Amino acid sequence: MTRTSSCPCCLEVVSSATSAFSKCHRCGHKWRHSPIEIVYENLELRNAGPERHKERKIEDRSKLVLSLITPFTRVLEIGCAEGDLAANIRSKMPVFYAGLEVSRDRHQARSRVSELFESPVSQLSGTQTFDLILSFHVLEHIHNLDSELNHWHRLLTNKPQSRILIEVPNGSGHPLVEVDMNNEHIHQFGPASLTHLLRRNGFDILQLTTGNFESPSYSDSLRILVAPTMSQAEKADIFIDSVTGLIPIPFIIWGCGGDFRTYLLPYLMNLKVYAILDSAPMEASFLHLPVQSFCSEHLAYPVLIASIRYEDEIREQLISLGFTNLQIRTLAQLLEASRYHA
Repeated sequence: MTRTSSCPCCLEVVSSATSAFSKCHRCGHKWRHSPIEIVYENLELRNAGPERHKERKIEDRSKLVLSLITPFTRVLEIGCAEGDLAANIRSKMPVFYAGLEVSRDRHQARSRVSELFESPVSQLSGTQTFDLILSFHVLEHIHNLDSELNHWHRLLTNKPQSRILIEVPNGSGHPLVEVDMNNEHIHQFGPASLTHLLRRNGFDILQLTTGNFESPSYSDSLRILVAPTMSQAEKADIFIDSVTGLIPIPFIIWGCGGDFRTYLLPYLMNLKVYAILDSAPMEASFLHLPVQSFCSEHLAYPVLIASIRYEDEIREQLISLGFTNLQIRTLAQLLEASRYHA
């Protein structure tokens, strides 16, 4: 029997003759037609197995999470199981680490987290917000992906640095297995389908890796770090703050080539620029500022080199004109700083 449905990730309409699974030929996603109803509240020992496998997984995840947090970060792990990762993180950094677990494993987790939630994420109050949300091998269990991600989005603090770290099996979770027959798993994600899903739900992809270890059964897992998609106004605010944090104002811009036009010109009206200079004389102006040649009065101001390719040559020229290294900043520094703040 042929059935028609929409891909949960990219919304492509798919016709499938398979009784159990559909596959999207646009993004490669696979999903079950009629998932078996699992009552997670009755389950326990979700991570049962040799301790060495659990230790390998926890140590690997711990290294990454510790690189993303400070003692002031509020963390929520959705599906924290017995709380092993929480205990590991909290033993190394004094951080607020909440866990959400609906299975009976929550009883072990209670003493290992800062706060425990025993209900689905949809029931968490809007007053509870977090800087970092963790979700390891949860999303493949969720029937309504859009609704779930909407709740995750709602629980993030309103900061540019807010992040969600997600891990799911890459396809079946093993490169030699075509179909994951685990009845709990509704979805088989790939890099393309997971990216489609998250972008469509208002997230920017910051990092994606494959080959991450969850267990011998799921030794190939996707791990993806995302942030809420920013508006153009929010991006402009971050960029302008990065400029003012890097260089005293007012300042001089040296160079008006492609790098200047790409990275600085869109924000020029919001920057306190004293003058735009260039090594090659030209009759041009940007907004209210004409392109000038150097004169001695410019030595009173800090200067931003607006070229990456010719940064070293311009620096030498500026030093020869009388500028000091303390006065000089570069576009490369600015782009690094703004990327960090974003």
